[in-house]
This record gives sequence, structure tokens and C-alpha cells, in this order.
Amino acid sequence: QVTGLVRRLYLAVSALKPRVTVSAATITWTPAATHFPSWLKTAAWADVLQDWRGWLAEGILDLNVPMAYFRHETHAAEFAQWSRFAKQNRFQRHLALGLGGYLNSSSNTIIQIRGARAVVSPTIPAADGVVVYSYAAPAKDGESRAAFIQALTRPSPPSAAAPVFAQAVPPPERPWKTDPARCGLGGVITDARTGQPIAGAQLEARGPGALLTADANGAYGRMLSNA
Repeated sequence: QVTGLVRRLYLAVSALKPRVTVSAATITWTPAATHFPSWLKTAAWADVLQDWRGWLAEGILDLNVPMAYFRHETHAAEFAQWSRFAKQNRFQRHLALGLGGYLNSSSNTIIQIRGARAVVSPTIPAADGVVVYSYAAPAKDGESRAAFIQALTRPSPPSAAAPVFAQAVPPPERPWKTDPARCGLGGVITDARTGQPIAGAQLEARGPGALLTADANGAYGRMLSNA
């Protein structure tokens, strides 16, 4: 039902303003996912019913922002595992790793930023960006926002490396948002006699993914082409 709601929202937004980016701040609690079988045991899937991997695969999410809020001193491995999994499971959509700046010193947040922006392998590219939480407290121990922003634009650890943001970074392109072949199918299945929506009704359409199931409100939908 959560996925059904995300699908309806994506189709409705795309119909009204096709170029709008639909994003979600998603769960990444421990233990971290490292491959698909372990994904099915994570809190995101099993506890909060948030199949963000599936949303990306289906093409009903443009930007994934996994809230990887981990203290670097104690949970560096968990951050690295979620970072790798999110990079591997983006399905040609955008990824901006969420960082818990309020839990870390500026130097440790910068280490996490470098990890997010690192290319692991040809099949695991860098994240498209990062989101630091929070604006009110971007670093722990009372470090000011001004000091944190300054740290992002100056040489920093390890070994006084180049600034993580030496210059402004333009937003990445979204080729799937302007693909003329990409479209969506959606609607509501109702009882012809009563006009009430039919939960769980099935609709068969032509093409891949042809069997669609209505949600609790009788609504069905599917993106018919993905970049």
C-alpha cells in the first residue's frame, strides 16, 4: 500500500508538471544491506514498509536520499555499506546520500562526503550529491554553520586534500524526465453498480508488466518506459 501511494503520487506529479523531481528521504538503519537477500531483512523493508529500492527500479522515484546518519567514530562500516548498496541500486536515477552532520565533527562529515563521492568501481559510480542534516546543527559540539561551510571549501583531511566543494556544482541532468517515449498509465477501478473503488482488482494491459493490481483505493498505475 505504501508503494501504491508512491506510485499514485509520482504519476499525478508527472502528469501535472513532468519536469518536477520527486524525491524521498529513505531509511537506512542497522543492519545495513549488502545485497538483495539482506535488503529484505532491513528495517526499511521489514519494519517501516519502505521499498525504496523497488521504487527506483520501477521508475517512480527520481531522487533517493538515504538518511545514512551514522557516527563516523563508531559506525563507519555501516555508512560505507549503505553507501555502496545505494550506489549499486539506483537504477539510473539520482542518489544524494544523507549525512548526519549533527552527529559528527566537520572533519568526519567531510570524510563521509568524500566516501559518497568516490567511484567504487565502473559499476558503482559516485553518488550524485549529498544532503547534510541538519541546517540548524550541521556539526556536533556547537560548531557554527559558517565554520562548517568554510570547512567544505578549504583543504581538509586526509592529508589536507583539495576542498570537497572547490566550486559550485551544477545539478545533474535527468534524461528520463525529458524522454518523449516515457509515459505512465493510471486510473481507478470502480464497481459499475455502486461506483465504489475495488481494492485488489486486477487490470491486464499489453506490454511488459501488463498485470496491474489496484490498491486499497482502487487505484492502479505503472510507468511504461524507463530511461
